Amino acid sequence: MDNLRSPNDSFELDVYKNAIKRFEQLYTAVQSHHLKSNGPLVSNLIQQCNEYIGILLNLQLKSTSHEAMTDFDQDIHGSLLTLENYLCRLENRLQPTSKPSSSIVHLSNTSKTISVEGSKFVKTTPKVKGLCDIAGLVEVKRALTTLVLLPLHQPQLYSGGKISNSLLLFGPPGTGKTLIAHAIAAEASASFFSISSSDIVSSYVGATEKALSGLFERVRQETNCTILFFDEIDGICQKRHSNENEWSRRLKTELMTQLSKFEDSPNKFLICATNCPWDLDSAILRRFQTRIYIPLPNRHERLELLKLLTEDIPLENLVLWDIVVENTEGYSGSDLTDLIRNAKNCPITELLDTNIWQRTADNTLVPARLFGGMENLVRCKLSEVPYGCAQARPMEIHDVMEMLKTVRPTIPLEQIAKYNKFVNQ
Repeated sequence: MDNLRSPNDSFELDVYKNAIKRFEQLYTAVQSHHLKSNGPLVSNLIQQCNEYIGILLNLQLKSTSHEAMTDFDQDIHGSLLTLENYLCRLENRLQPTSKPSSSIVHLSNTSKTISVEGSKFVKTTPKVKGLCDIAGLVEVKRALTTLVLLPLHQPQLYSGGKISNSLLLFGPPGTGKTLIAHAIAAEASASFFSISSSDIVSSYVGATEKALSGLFERVRQETNCTILFFDEIDGICQKRHSNENEWSRRLKTELMTQLSKFEDSPNKFLICATNCPWDLDSAILRRFQTRIYIPLPNRHERLELLKLLTEDIPLENLVLWDIVVENTEGYSGSDLTDLIRNAKNCPITELLDTNIWQRTADNTLVPARLFGGMENLVRCKLSEVPYGCAQARPMEIHDVMEMLKTVRPTIPLEQIAKYNKFVNQ
């Protein structure tokens, strides 16, 4: 524990002690289930605890304790084998990969999974073909084209000045920040690395900084145009405060060092995203001279997005669609997606109350009220319909209207005001 003893780490040490106490309680619980203890294996696990930052050890033990109690409750005939299986599972949690070594990266040619100091990241393919697949956000697309795509495709246009190769996307959750990063990578035909703050945090002291350094180094080694997308960047670089622990300070320092090095990397671009830009450390925030606000969709953008989400519904009743658009002010793109997803379930829910079906030409069963006539009627409950034979009616506009009563916007007005204040600073 010597590597944890720091005047600024008293909170971490308290959590560490609580975690060890939880482990002792777990050990007592194991014995109460009349299971034979495996002393050497338990001792080995306690040794591994010494290498953990307290708060992370706390999370590991809490999660594993829950799993253990569930397994023990299901297996009333506990045995030494059951205990050993559990202890091995706990050992895997405490040591998910080998201890940090001097190796920096390894790239698997088959899965394209990159191991950096014990953390794994994926070199992935963008989920969309380009910016054309994103509804609305016309001004945002123009800005991204000018700031990212043109410098990569037509660098001679920017020969008179230095091109910024880092960009911060911020805005409410569910507005498409991640999708935009994928679209930019697709437009640029770039290699695309996508990670979040939770991917890079390691349980071992000092390993997170090494993983961060190794990741940036790996991206710089790419020979072609490369985009590194860092989601939830606020998770590792929040504002500094007097009670901040040493681990957090070291991580911010390492991130700033890597951002400085990244500025001189040709054909490399860093895109970071956050829902809480006001929580970012001011020194980190200054590194992002280019910041783009991704707002909630306006009226026209909501209609465009709803059209994309309901391509199978003819827009024959424009009056009702206009009512839907008016009543979705304040909805994010994610909220609208949830609205349509729930509306598409309405016809399926109706099948639960269907007792009379009509057999169609392709031998499927549909609710009889959808057709006229009395031929080919089948009386049965949904549970009695043969596997794969039930069919629901198509979703209709009135289903969307009905779901407006229950699917409400998730972004409070106070938070929108907070974004506007940040933009105008």
